[in-house]
Amino acid sequence: MFSKNISISIIFLGLILFFILGCKNDNSINKYDKLPSLALLDSIIIDLPGAKFADYRKDMMLFYNSNSFEVLVYDKLNNKTINFNKHGNAPDEYDNITGKNLYFINDSIFGISSNHSIQLYNISGEYQKKINVNNISISPVSNFKFINDTAFFYVKIPEGNTSDFTYYSDLKKILAFENTQTLKHRLFIDFPSDITELFDEQGYFPYIYDHHFNVLNKDLISYLNSNGNTIYFYKKKGKDFILDNTVPLDLEYYERIKYKYNSFIDMEESIFQTFGSPIIFGNYFYGDFIFTIYKQGFEREYIRNFAEENVEFPYFIRPEANYYINTMKDGIKYSSDILIDKKYGIPVYINNDNVFTQKYPESKSERTGKTIFYKLRLEFK
Repeated sequence: MFSKNISISIIFLGLILFFILGCKNDNSINKYDKLPSLALLDSIIIDLPGAKFADYRKDMMLFYNSNSFEVLVYDKLNNKTINFNKHGNAPDEYDNITGKNLYFINDSIFGISSNHSIQLYNISGEYQKKINVNNISISPVSNFKFINDTAFFYVKIPEGNTSDFTYYSDLKKILAFENTQTLKHRLFIDFPSDITELFDEQGYFPYIYDHHFNVLNKDLISYLNSNGNTIYFYKKKGKDFILDNTVPLDLEYYERIKYKYNSFIDMEESIFQTFGSPIIFGNYFYGDFIFTIYKQGFEREYIRNFAEENVEFPYFIRPEANYYINTMKDGIKYSSDILIDKKYGIPVYINNDNVFTQKYPESKSERTGKTIFYKLRLEFK
């Protein structure tokens, strides 16, 4: 009888273990039960060599060329609505164009920023007005985002030598708020006290000048550095934005590279940092989802060999890197990181469930006569 009870107990325990392990295995299999994928929606051919994607709003696309200073607007049918160039020093002209100073203000107005102002134009290219900005930095007003017609946030780039340890000893503010009606000017986000992941006693991570932030609503903003590993959330309390929450990133193919302070950077090292280092392009919030686009880095030896074997490097040909989209839901990793097919080229913009990429030029005609972009949609299966 005793032996029979032992046998029943063993069988019972075995069933329990089978059930537990089975559930665990089931959960691991179904952890990413809805894997995102990219579906091609459209191709956009721009009759401008070296065109770059700037912004997207309600099926209107904003492009530019940083060498010729041209600005182009295309509609949802890929028809060019304007192509104008007002580069200069006149009251209705702009100084320069980069990927971080050209954005839509609303559905019919876009802005181009300089050091101390933002020039506004309508989608027909007609000059509207200038907004003065209380910016004492020598760097242009960067990554500006309007929350209405008169109030906006922008990034204040901390000046100085980022390879010097003393750069991190002085408190700086990296986000500014302007209201053109009330003339209010406030600075938020203490650097480096709030953000300590970008350096330590042994060294620093590059690209500290590149900052990505999102205005989630009038009382909540997010911050992510292009070589960081954490998303910071700042909530409005009174007149200031206070650090409210942090969400660590889990990027499968992203390995940050740390550099020693005051180390000498020769030409080879400069080339590696520019073309070989990993970098986060930015992120976008859509409902409960957070999408983060990043580039996987190269080995130093690969970049060295590529430069030796390709005489057109780096001006006309560059190594084709792997680009991934990381997906999180409710602050938790939602799926395996998605590799963007290299036939679509380089990711340049993400908005809602749309991803825009720029095709690698395959011929001399593509390098000198046109630029091809793809509009992709992020789908869950």
